[in-house]
Amino acid sequence: MLRNRLLTAFPEAHFTYGYITTVQRKKLGLAKAHYRDAVAISGIQQIIEEPNSVVMFDQFRTKKRSLHEATALRGRKQKNATQKRVKKNTKKVKGWCLNDYVRISDGRCGFITGFSGLWMAHM
Repeated sequence: MLRNRLLTAFPEAHFTYGYITTVQRKKLGLAKAHYRDAVAISGIQQIIEEPNSVVMFDQFRTKKRSLHEATALRGRKQKNATQKRVKKNTKKVKGWCLNDYVRISDGRCGFITGFSGLWMAHM
């Protein structure tokens, strides 16, 4: 169903499959990685120089979309995901924002992925 809708929307598009990508990637002499698979799918015939840096994007949700959060708790009027008491969609706490890059005292670095209460953040 999805494939038919995509072909209708983009008639000039061509689909590829893992076994085809693997053959093309090996023909180009590339090791297995997602960005190298993208190079193999693109149709490039010869690799002159491999990049020495890669930019990767990480998508994260901005709202709670769990089914059990979408319905109001028994005896309540508001959905669990929008109640002020529960604070499910917290985007900022004490100047720290969701997806900020931080370094903690032991030297580890990472992105803030969520908050717990007033002082705790998940990394």
